[in-house]
Amino acid sequence: MAAAAEERKEAVALAKSRVRLNRYTQGEKRVYAGGYPSPGDGVMGYSDCSAFVRWVLQKVTGVDIGYNTNAQIRNRGRGVLVEMAGGAQVQPNQALLLPGDCLYFKGTPSHLWQVGHVEMYLGSGKSIGHGGGVGPTVKALKAYCRGRSTPARKYLCAIRWIPDDSAAELGGRLLKLGDEGADVAALQKLLKALGYDLGAWGADGEYGNDTKAAVRAFEQAHALQADGIADVACIEAIQAAAGQSPGRVRVTGKNVNVRSGPGTDQKILGCARKGDVLERSGGDTEAWRGVRYKGQAAYVSAKYIEEI
Repeated sequence: MAAAAEERKEAVALAKSRVRLNRYTQGEKRVYAGGYPSPGDGVMGYSDCSAFVRWVLQKVTGVDIGYNTNAQIRNRGRGVLVEMAGGAQVQPNQALLLPGDCLYFKGTPSHLWQVGHVEMYLGSGKSIGHGGGVGPTVKALKAYCRGRSTPARKYLCAIRWIPDDSAAELGGRLLKLGDEGADVAALQKLLKALGYDLGAWGADGEYGNDTKAAVRAFEQAHALQADGIADVACIEAIQAAAGQSPGRVRVTGKNVNVRSGPGTDQKILGCARKGDVLERSGGDTEAWRGVRYKGQAAYVSAKYIEEI
């Protein structure tokens, strides 16, 4: 996970390096987010909100997340959908966020999900984005979200374009038709390696009908319930068939809470004692490790365990 952590630090540093160095435009010059006519430290450039985060992430990861917010939402299967705002929610759950995550807001009715603006999370309750004038600017996230709390402009979702390093994201949740994310892509790659047909789209991070059919075929061949749903037992069987072992961890803390999600605000499922050995399940973050606990996916703090 070290590489991902370094990429997040690099993304934050690069984003901050452009504070108030770009003139706002939605025209052709928006591609010069790093400086015009050539990129450089302190060189004035051009951008809008989506061009700015696109430039940062492409420089750091080499991945093009999309030309505008509409394209970025449509490309969400290349990343991890960390959170989708529900009901009256107007700001992200910061316990779920990592530096470098992109926060999307409503604002353009013609776009998918009415997305119209994007900010990048910097950590410590701050974001950076370019909404107009000379930018980008750093904001206090809570205050910024309150200022966009109307239904037409409020917080929409968070996407993690810099995923954790391990195959990672796979095993932290049940996967089914319609799901998207890096964990879906990891599952698809394993199925392809095992010789299952995923159709024309391949490992695109979207759990479509071809992926469902491949999972069902695997389940039939391995005496599992053949419903095309990749639950924990199915994922572990696919990993085993592909020669991947989820591994185990030993608890080093005296009494360690086992939680339903990666954060101290998540539900406590039970308590692991010092010396207990838990199976790994994937879905790691920088501070938390996915484990199997009483037959379900769970999380423990990385501070209180060791890999074995």
